[in-house]
Amino acid sequence: MTSYLLSPHVTVFHIVVVVLIRTLSFLVCFNSLEKLVYMLPARQSAYRRHHSTETAVLIVYNDIVRAVDKGQVVPLVLLDLSSAFDTVDHDCLLSVLQRRFSVDGDAMTWFRSYLADRTRTFVAGKDHHGPLPVNCGVPQGSLLGPIKFIAYTEDVAELIAQHGVSCHLFADDKQLYTAVSSDEIHVARQRLTSCIRVLRDWCASRRLQLNASKTELIWFGTRTSLQRLSYADHTLTIDLMDVQPSDVVHDLGFSWTVNAHLNIT
Repeated sequence: MTSYLLSPHVTVFHIVVVVLIRTLSFLVCFNSLEKLVYMLPARQSAYRRHHSTETAVLIVYNDIVRAVDKGQVVPLVLLDLSSAFDTVDHDCLLSVLQRRFSVDGDAMTWFRSYLADRTRTFVAGKDHHGPLPVNCGVPQGSLLGPIKFIAYTEDVAELIAQHGVSCHLFADDKQLYTAVSSDEIHVARQRLTSCIRVLRDWCASRRLQLNASKTELIWFGTRTSLQRLSYADHTLTIDLMDVQPSDVVHDLGFSWTVNAHLNIT
């Protein structure tokens, strides 16, 4: 038989009160978390109920097909971030939660506690180094880590829209596209180049980095429109590197081809 000893100054009543306070505190934080998820951009499909890579790609596919049916051409740019989850600045994240999502009080204390006092140890064979304090990054395999990351980057959708560019996001993967007539290819290039340039500066302000070497570009349109496209400059310049258009690009487990076909890869 197991027995439990209580200090004469601690009664069952005190224990119940502590449990209730912790439960109520958790409910307040959970309510804030639910509100946070609800306030995320409509075109962010990661880590959300009834959303997936399939919905992220199909929304873009629908927009592109409708534009092509109108005789327009559509460049699609796939952007990748380098080690995005590992470079999230904790102070900046807490500021974003407070400023963009009005998280404060117990909920803010909860979020701050989640990030505080984390350490990391590096082990190679018999050698190890650490523990070292961790002041950036969120755990990708946790429940809160991914949600915090997409909250951290939530305002990027507004930034992209300001340049006349459409987008759909899946965690740190970004799909950018814009529809123009076949004689306005230069307009599409200007929109995307300007947008990506501002996006690069925004990433730097959040300690994130665009991986220009993994950027992919593909153009969609009717056969006639694409023939006209071949006579125009339809590359993009990112960080002094020319991104050449491809006939096939890979996106969230799917492959796009220039005839707007989708294949599972």
